[in-house]
Amino acid sequence: MSVAQNILRPKSGVTLRIWEIADELTALKGRQASRADVLERASKEGIHPGTAGKQYNDWRLSYVTREGKAEGVDEAPTAPFSLSLQIGADGRVLIPVELRRQMKIDETGRLTASVVDGELRLISPAVALSQLERLFAPLRGGASVVDELLAERRAEAVQE
Repeated sequence: MSVAQNILRPKSGVTLRIWEIADELTALKGRQASRADVLERASKEGIHPGTAGKQYNDWRLSYVTREGKAEGVDEAPTAPFSLSLQIGADGRVLIPVELRRQMKIDETGRLTASVVDGELRLISPAVALSQLERLFAPLRGGASVVDELLAERRAEAVQE
């Protein structure tokens, strides 16, 4: 069994078969297998969609860890990613380590929560900052004002 960020590759049975399907499709297409393709193939083999979906999620996390990043993903994943979580009696939700890593949650554990159309959305300060930087990047123009000021000061110092 190989371990990838606490995700264990199944040893046998239907769960292993999902991983094999994902590996086969990845090798065949030369890129990460899509959820839809894996679920379609699993369905043809008579595998329950719930089992296939859960195992695909685990396989994908393992794949991302092994390969360094998911197809088309720069930092935080942009493709929909879901995992079934349980709300405890006290209202707490445990976010698994791989999700916390992908969400770029730091040691403070701080998140911003919002509810949009009944959907809970959580975002870390690091991901929020990255999104803002990408949003405002086209407005930055050339060099920063600070860089220009430093260059002027250095030029003045050389002239003195």
